[in-house]
Amino acid sequence: MKYTFTLLAALLIVSSGFGQVIPKVPVYEIFTSSTCPPCKPASEHLIPILENYDEEVIVISYHMNWPGNGDPYFTQEAGSRRNYYGVNGIPNVWTNATNVNYTSVTSASVESDLNETADMQMDVRYMIDSVGQSIRIRARIEAFADYTDGAHKVFLPILEHLTTKNKETNGENEFHYVFKKMLPDLQGEIIIGALDAGDVIEYDTTYVFNGNYRLPFNSNDQIDHEIEHSVEEFTDIYPVMFMQSLVDKAIYQGAIGIEELTVENLEREWGTDRIPPLTIAEHNAASGFGLYPNPADAGLNLVFPADSYVSQLSIVDMTGRQVFGLNNERFTQKTLPTQHLEEGFYMVQMTVDGERFSSTFVVAH
Repeated sequence: MKYTFTLLAALLIVSSGFGQVIPKVPVYEIFTSSTCPPCKPASEHLIPILENYDEEVIVISYHMNWPGNGDPYFTQEAGSRRNYYGVNGIPNVWTNATNVNYTSVTSASVESDLNETADMQMDVRYMIDSVGQSIRIRARIEAFADYTDGAHKVFLPILEHLTTKNKETNGENEFHYVFKKMLPDLQGEIIIGALDAGDVIEYDTTYVFNGNYRLPFNSNDQIDHEIEHSVEEFTDIYPVMFMQSLVDKAIYQGAIGIEELTVENLEREWGTDRIPPLTIAEHNAASGFGLYPNPADAGLNLVFPADSYVSQLSIVDMTGRQVFGLNNERFTQKTLPTQHLEEGFYMVQMTVDGERFSSTFVVAH
């Protein structure tokens, strides 16, 4: 496989960070399979709930090698995660490393999980090269308290938001949040020793999915990452990150990757605002759709080159809070209301004809 992985750790005293209330990003790990009949009702229960929190919670679906011949997208990396928790039956759900019955996951329980706080800040950015079949990921972790367990792991999974080709016998036709690859390897990144308040860890890694797509016959015919991949659509992949204790498996914090369209934004200093596209032409070249005027006042025009189906669209502010949303609309052009928004930077995130896009814009009244 081809990837570069850089880990930088430094002691950094950031007095402004201590005492902050940092929201904890919940991590939901689901063990499932397209050959598992009871996994279908579990998905029908879980996915509609969790999709409402797409930008707020981490959901990872590990597809298993049983029952029967198992899911075609099973890999040893997914099996390693199963062994870590001792999973011996599916469907199986872990919320922040606690095993729960899938029926206990409700909108109310997710809201409760979102009210938890952490003593760690975690940020992830990424940029996709669909032609080169690669994803570059930059991430930053900062501790605001001492973590004294003595051994920790950082996991950086790459997921595919939606897959359909691994359909088998349980009646499901599509699968969400599908695990594809663990970086830097199946064990994650082990950090030995105490993690002290003020410590900062930074990552800059590029992973290349080698070869061509192949659909395995079953779980015994696993993908060999050295020569092939199982990514159905490269514009649909994204990274998440979380850190976990090796002593009691407690998850300290998580983060959902934010896609950047330019190298300048990917590499900008942490804690700084995004650099908006300078012109409409530059934006269109980067994203494949039109977004103007930028800055926007009363409205932001969204234009596609052809009639497009927008299954989900949201505008979020720089804290990740959704300020506008729509679902299941078809159009070539639409004006998104911005007159009620405060001045500043925002991001449009949307799924269009099955592909995920995002872009920043500015509101100036």
